[in-house]
Amino acid sequence: MNNNNRAVNTMRLIDYDPEKDEVLVVKAGLTTHRKIRTFIETGQVDELNRQDRARLHKMLQGHPFVFTDHCTFGGHSFSVSSQHTLMRVLRLAYMAVVILCPLAFLGQTELLGVILTGGSLFFSLSFTFLDCISELYGYRRARGLVIDVSAVLMVVGLLGQWWAEWMGLDPLIRELTGNFMALGCALFVTDMINIGIFHKLRKKMQNRGFVIRSALSSVIAMLVFAPVGGFIRFGEFWHNDAVSELIKDTTLSKIILSLCFLVIGTAIVHGTRQWRREYVK
Repeated sequence: MNNNNRAVNTMRLIDYDPEKDEVLVVKAGLTTHRKIRTFIETGQVDELNRQDRARLHKMLQGHPFVFTDHCTFGGHSFSVSSQHTLMRVLRLAYMAVVILCPLAFLGQTELLGVILTGGSLFFSLSFTFLDCISELYGYRRARGLVIDVSAVLMVVGLLGQWWAEWMGLDPLIRELTGNFMALGCALFVTDMINIGIFHKLRKKMQNRGFVIRSALSSVIAMLVFAPVGGFIRFGEFWHNDAVSELIKDTTLSKIILSLCFLVIGTAIVHGTRQWRREYVK
């Protein structure tokens, strides 16, 4: 009975009229025309099922102010130009915390027998911002951000290492540039994995369950980051007990912190959608 009620109350797309810039939808037996800008800004588009979102994606190709995204795994996202102020803020927040990671990694302490670094805090927070961008603005924008930031980190690391060697700078500077290089390479691999898993789950879960998708994709990506980043930065780290312990502890702390930061990501995503429904006319 519940499944039947849910099927009846699910919104379905009937057609899109490009001249009037309206969609024709049916929900609970009621057929209505809705302006495409309001339909997207208020988050009503998220109520469509996967098949209807795919149809709407094709219908809106080339629209002057609607941005549509179709990821590799079949998920679809929609946004309009007026919504991109938040995206710029999230992009800047992601870039800031990622760039701070190599600097903060130099600071280490121990809590309850676990080694903690400042990098763990910022790195975990970066997943929160990236998942918000993935959820609200789609796969391609999240992927483009990761590519840009990873490239900047690698270039800074390479140039910094060359400059440190040439100038004979302090070993601490060389360590810092090595951190930038390792983070840039590992970030590209693991954040791409994070985005891919996130949107694969998004397709399976019919655009629902942000918390579950964010938690699973982040944890898996961090487990991959540990050996990849460790090898790039320290080489065969498994032969060094101290380095192995550092990587194990920082991985554990990052997973715990990322799960704690889900509160922030959930507040951003659900708060944004609620604001759009209540205030966008």
